[in-house]
Amino acid sequence: MIVWGTKRTERVQGLVADFCPICREIRTFQLTRVGAVGHVYFISFGEGNLVACTTKCQVCGSLYHAQPTRYSASEKDEQVNLETLIQTTFPRLREVHAPRLALEARLRQKSSSLTQDERRDLLIEPFTIVNPLVEARYASAEFDRQSGLGCLATILIGGGLFFGSIVLKGRAKDWGLLAAAILGGAGILYTLLQLHFAPKRFVRRKIIPSLAKALAPLKPGREEIESTLERCKSVGLRIGKVVKARE
Repeated sequence: MIVWGTKRTERVQGLVADFCPICREIRTFQLTRVGAVGHVYFISFGEGNLVACTTKCQVCGSLYHAQPTRYSASEKDEQVNLETLIQTTFPRLREVHAPRLALEARLRQKSSSLTQDERRDLLIEPFTIVNPLVEARYASAEFDRQSGLGCLATILIGGGLFFGSIVLKGRAKDWGLLAAAILGGAGILYTLLQLHFAPKRFVRRKIIPSLAKALAPLKPGREEIESTLERCKSVGLRIGKVVKARE
């Protein structure tokens, strides 16, 4: 049997400068090329066909789809200062983002100067940005710290009791196997519960801080946040269901 197909590959291209809507500032980003490359027995060569490019803010960690053609180059030097990075990778940055930078300046000076539509758009924007991360996390059964520890403890304790009981005889063996079954079952149940709640922990740990950072300059009231979450629900964004206004 020959195992073959395509797999995802990622290759860091370097650093670029761009505007981050979560930080609401010009930031340094890591530019990554995403490709699809053929493999035989999971061994592949080259970068494969270009599928997409992503940028990751080096301050808040937010991920964005990127148009690589907007950058004139990428920078390998991680110590480069921001202004030099702008000139090297995106010299027209302030011109391209002029309307947004002007809007952010108005927000910093006097948030009440925003129109109702501008405020509504700025409120929902961070939710739409982080929603793909939420969708991806809820679609996977990835172990986190709690579920991983539960699985490890189940294997070590339950498995240890089971194999330890095999060498015993009589009632001691029966009690040992019973204890292994009970503890193993409890461990499996605990691990499954932790796996179930892992996406919610991810949202609290990664998503909520990003949302709070992006929304802080707007100083939204609870009713505004609840209204924004309802808008997210109405357009089918999962984040509208898993994030609560109080968080």
